[in-house]
Amino acid sequence: MAPLASSTITIVKPRERRAHKKSRRGCGNCKLRRVKCGEEAPSCKQCKAFGVDCSYDGKVTGLRFAGESTFSLADLVIEIPKPRHGANHDGYRTSWTPPKPRYADQLQVALGVMNRHAGLEGETRDLNAYRIGLADVEMLQKFRDRTVMTVGTKQSSVVYQKEIFQLAHTYDFLKHIVLTLTSLHDQYLHGIRKIDISTAQHWVKGTQLFQSALRSKIPEESKDALWATAALLGAIQFASFEASCPQEAWPLKSYEASDLDWLKMSDGKKAVYRIADPTRPESAFSKLKIDHSWLYRAVDYSHAPSIALSRDYVDIFGLGPSSTGENNPYHSAAMAQARCLNIACTPETLIEFLSFLGNVNPELFKLIDRKEPKALLLIACWYAKVFKYQWWIQRRGLIEGRALCIYLEHASRQDARIERLLRWPRREFGLTVEDHPSDIPTGIWTPCASAGSILCVV
Repeated sequence: MAPLASSTITIVKPRERRAHKKSRRGCGNCKLRRVKCGEEAPSCKQCKAFGVDCSYDGKVTGLRFAGESTFSLADLVIEIPKPRHGANHDGYRTSWTPPKPRYADQLQVALGVMNRHAGLEGETRDLNAYRIGLADVEMLQKFRDRTVMTVGTKQSSVVYQKEIFQLAHTYDFLKHIVLTLTSLHDQYLHGIRKIDISTAQHWVKGTQLFQSALRSKIPEESKDALWATAALLGAIQFASFEASCPQEAWPLKSYEASDLDWLKMSDGKKAVYRIADPTRPESAFSKLKIDHSWLYRAVDYSHAPSIALSRDYVDIFGLGPSSTGENNPYHSAAMAQARCLNIACTPETLIEFLSFLGNVNPELFKLIDRKEPKALLLIACWYAKVFKYQWWIQRRGLIEGRALCIYLEHASRQDARIERLLRWPRREFGLTVEDHPSDIPTGIWTPCASAGSILCVV
């Protein structure tokens, strides 16, 4: 028998991992996405490519997509001058004269903000890289058959259904914005708060193409698409809300630059409205001329309908025959809201409630941003009237409305008028309230002060 061949045993050494230094200096968004951050400043390449705002602040807890601040015009807000001699105790009745809006300046600031948030500074990007797929085509059908009927007034929804659907097939910036809103609607119906990647991509792409169109020479035939995009972006900004409780919402949470983007958008929409002019005879939206004229009409103390306002409401906002939009920062918004106090927010009356946003002037916005109690009271009461209207405003309206009430409870303890006026919004938002006078109506809001109601011709 031949001897067995001796077998050679090879011992394989375990693979040694290459030594490397672990960096903990990456931005918060790359950490959330678990990708390697290039640590470029001020924005890393990963965040620019993904379309999110880059932040190295360890306090940031979630992705903030680049399209969120499309029309952020906070830079336009001016400081309120110091009271002049003879002004009242608040210093507003005779202390300032608001400047006339300069729409060219508004648009220029809006474009600059879009440029920063879309990550286009200092580089050229291929805006046509995205290709529409079968799923996107199905989503466009959902917009026409379902989502479009949930935005705007009853009349405008019918016009939008026909015109925006057709325009979206021609203009890519509108197509992506339509897909963004429809995707957000889908997520709402499925109870999803977080914005998914596909929705974010459409939002970013639509924002980039939209700002590119606004910076170019605008042909007459594209004006309708520009206005439709601005209108839908308003609903998108309301719908993009991820907080789950009042403590995570403004004004209770820590400050973020995006806190009031939904309100800042009004100025940007005004600028696009001025450029596109959807009331012109050749516009597809000229049928809505009456709605548009009501949206931005001036609020005059003597021409609004008569309504029973409480003494608290009149006193706290300084309303009266001598109060105007030129000498009182609360006047226009408070009077616009007064027109809505005895009506419900419905598709037929929505334009009245949206006109409130159009009457938030730069001075009032500054007060809101500073969390001035009377200014916040206006927002809380407006939310209480509109948050039940449609899906795109429900979540933000309810949670931020509750946050506003909680904040005002602590910030306005020295003002009994605010405490009394807050009773109705608290009840609407489902917050526990103490016993209150039975003469406060439950169906409409004409809150009664302890001194009794007065009839004001407003």
